[in-house]
Amino acid sequence: MPFEGKQPEITLKKSADFTVSNPPIDNSDETQRINSKLEKGGKTRGVTEENDIKLWLEMYKQIFTDPGDLEDDATIMKKMNGGFVKLFFIILEGEEVGIRMVNMDKHNQLGNDAAYVPYGGIIEQLRGKRVYPNAMRHNEEIALKENGINAVTNDCEDPRRIDRLYESYGLEKDDQQGRDALKKQILKRLEFFIQQGYLFVDDPELPYRRPGSENTKDIQAYDLVGFKVLNKNSEWGKFINPDNNTISKEGYRKLYLALSSLDQCVGSEDELRKNFPAVNSFLNDLDASPKNEFNLYQQTPNGTN
Repeated sequence: MPFEGKQPEITLKKSADFTVSNPPIDNSDETQRINSKLEKGGKTRGVTEENDIKLWLEMYKQIFTDPGDLEDDATIMKKMNGGFVKLFFIILEGEEVGIRMVNMDKHNQLGNDAAYVPYGGIIEQLRGKRVYPNAMRHNEEIALKENGINAVTNDCEDPRRIDRLYESYGLEKDDQQGRDALKKQILKRLEFFIQQGYLFVDDPELPYRRPGSENTKDIQAYDLVGFKVLNKNSEWGKFINPDNNTISKEGYRKLYLALSSLDQCVGSEDELRKNFPAVNSFLNDLDASPKNEFNLYQQTPNGTN
C-alpha cells in the first residue's frame, strides 16, 4: 500500500499516516494566514449513508492511484458488513478532503479494544500542511475512543533490517540512489509515527514478523510493530513500564494478536495460526521465550527520539 504524501520514485508497500511533501517557502502574510488556518484544521467524521460510501470509495481511488495498492469495492463492503472496518472522511471547513480506513473488532471476538489503520490520506493540494496529522489525532482521540478503542496499532518498515527491503524492492547493490531514496522514506515514516506518540517493539532476540503483503502464506520479516495508547488507564497503559522503554510479554502478545486479527480480519487465534504461518511461528517463539519484558524503540537511527 502507498503512503499519504507526494509520490516518490519508489513507493512503500504499506500505507503511512504521514506527510512527506515539503511545500515551497512563501512568507507572504496571506500565505501565513492560510497555513495557520490549515495547521489548526482537520477533523474526521464517520461514513454511514450510501452516498457517503460512494464518495469515500471515489476519494480512496483518487488518493491511492496505483491499482495494485487498492482493495476492491466488494472486499471493503464485505469487511464493513462483517464489523471489521469503519470508514471516515477527513473534514476541513465542512469539505471532505481525505479518507481513513480503520479496522476494528466490532464483535469483540478477541477481546480486542484496539484499532488498525491500513489506509489514510488526503488530497494532493493539502499535503504538507499538517491537515492529516491533525485529523489523525482527532480521529484517535475522539472517534475511536467513542468506539471503545484504547490503543491504535500499526507496523512499518524496520531501518535495521533494510537489506531485506532492498531485496523485496529488487534494488541491486549498485543502485545506491534507489537504496538511499528507500531508506529516506522509511526513516521519515518511522519518525512521523514516533512524533505522533507511537511506540515500537524493538527486540532483536524476537524480531517481529507478519504474513506477507503480497502472499499471506509467506513470512515477511522486515517490519516493526507499533502502537499508541489512547487510554492510559486501560490494560494497554499497564503493559508499559514507567520509563516507557519496555513492554510486558503479555502486552507484546496482545499487541501482536490485535494487529494480526485486524489486519487479516480474522477473529480467533486458532484461525490465525492455522491460516498464516508467520503468526503461528511468531506466537510459538514468543510463548517459548523466557523473557518477561521486551524493548521499545527509543530513537530512529538518525537520532529522532
